[in-house]
Amino acid sequence: MYPRALAVVASVLVFIATISSVGITTALLQRDDPTFPSLVESPDPSLVGTVAYVDEPSGCVHLIPLGGGPHRQLYGPPEAGGFDVAQAEKFGKPVGPKLVWAADGRLEVTMLRMDERSGPSFAVAWQRLVDPTTGTVEDVPADRQDAFADLGTRPLVNAAGERLSFRSDEQSGKVEVFRTDAAGRRTTLMSAQGPGDYLYRVVAAFWAPDGRTVLVDDGRILVVTAEPGPTVRFLTDQRRFTGFGEDDPGQARFAVTSTPH
Repeated sequence: MYPRALAVVASVLVFIATISSVGITTALLQRDDPTFPSLVESPDPSLVGTVAYVDEPSGCVHLIPLGGGPHRQLYGPPEAGGFDVAQAEKFGKPVGPKLVWAADGRLEVTMLRMDERSGPSFAVAWQRLVDPTTGTVEDVPADRQDAFADLGTRPLVNAAGERLSFRSDEQSGKVEVFRTDAAGRRTTLMSAQGPGDYLYRVVAAFWAPDGRTVLVDDGRILVVTAEPGPTVRFLTDQRRFTGFGEDDPGQARFAVTSTPH
């Protein structure tokens, strides 16, 4: 085939891939996710703590009170403005950042790289500790870096022995979150119907530090309170599309602490 013909074919393939990508993105943005009341519009002062999350449009790390209210930017990672394609091809696609509150009260921010040539597999690109009060950033030495979040900070069992579980049917879009007490009695904390067709799912549900509030990840941050009756509200309504590995709870796209900031 002549070079000009090859170029034409390549252009057509790129055009088709672009149209397909736009179509998928449009479908995701227009999907009919379950709706819940907003904690941002109607804050609940009885919920004490702070949630760190990745602001999807900017790629920066923000803080917001657990009970809702205004948010603020804490840290803008170098990759927030986009990533270097050549570096991604050489070292792997950037994934993250993942967030974990450290024992000393600082926020651990970790950017991973996903190498799709052999698995895929994940490795730490960098890891930093950010002070939520001063904004001071400290690089974590390579020998202390961990590619996966400490899921002990996202407990499934609280001090009363109540265990969380969830069921998420991606084909139908039906999701349920359950609390089972120490005696084996199960209560439904959340039951919602999404659009189905693999456009809606829950990927994590865990206890907040108070042991009474539940955080649910359905691409947004949902806050579930069990008493006096189960109530679901959203803290952030940014709907993200999670690709392979990015919807793993170990990637921890948001983290909660009992400390107000």
